[in-house]
Amino acid sequence: MGQIPPTQDPLPTSRSGQAWPDGWYVYEDGSLNGPLTAAETFNRAPVLASGKPLLVSRKGFSQWYPLRDLSEIYLASIGSVQQAPQVQPKVMAKKVGSQAVPTLAHGAKSPQITFKSPQVIAMRPQTAPQRPMSVPSESVLKTSTRATSAAAVSHAKKAVLQEYFLARTRLRLGQIRSPWMSGLVGVTLSIGVYWPIWFAAVQKEMLFHTHSMADSKKVNIWDALLAVVPLLHLYLTYRLATQVRTMEAQNKYQYTSPALATALAMIPPLAVVYLQQALNRHWLLHAKHVVVKRRAQAA
Repeated sequence: MGQIPPTQDPLPTSRSGQAWPDGWYVYEDGSLNGPLTAAETFNRAPVLASGKPLLVSRKGFSQWYPLRDLSEIYLASIGSVQQAPQVQPKVMAKKVGSQAVPTLAHGAKSPQITFKSPQVIAMRPQTAPQRPMSVPSESVLKTSTRATSAAAVSHAKKAVLQEYFLARTRLRLGQIRSPWMSGLVGVTLSIGVYWPIWFAAVQKEMLFHTHSMADSKKVNIWDALLAVVPLLHLYLTYRLATQVRTMEAQNKYQYTSPALATALAMIPPLAVVYLQQALNRHWLLHAKHVVVKRRAQAA
């Protein structure tokens, strides 16, 4: 795939140095470039050709930040800096003693009125003091980056969840259930009755996902019924967790531990919470893959 073009317009460079200092470093493809000016740094594409985000930092920062996050802050701060208006000094004059003072000219019979020149007092021009631009601190950048990242993560989750519902039938995905409602509420309040019901449901979903609808109808109902038998339910939980791990391995990851699931099965609600979280993650991963693939094709 070729290099992804920048997603934002070229950043302003005329007054950027007043708000953002120089000395930025860019980490791309295993190499460190810098020091660079703020304009040189944030005019770059936020994503590398490999699809990884471009990272930036500078002296005094304790970590590297994605260029995309800081670029938004840079645009917002630079866009708020407007050219200071050129204030022309104005001399303000104040008239003092402008009233006419009558004086009597020497030898005159009638008074003749003469005027004294009004005194003009020059006033200093009054201009509002300009506050100097301050460099954003790392704490401010962290707060802004955290808020931006949280909004991006929330938007990404909504997109994945929407794709899950659209592609659920086509990709033969199972149902997303609340782990805590299924385990601690469903199994506990039903006094264990929900445990074999959940066991049979997830087995059917996994067979339908990995094989076909015909295979999913062949779910052995005895496995669900025997899951309520003490000690025997440990073996059946181990086998169910192994099937989940096999599905994960087909997608190049393995998070579920059959041994841990078996240990949690000593208290069945905890095993339901653990395995349902693993299944939810697997179903959403398929939807996320579709979203990423569509975005890559659009780019």
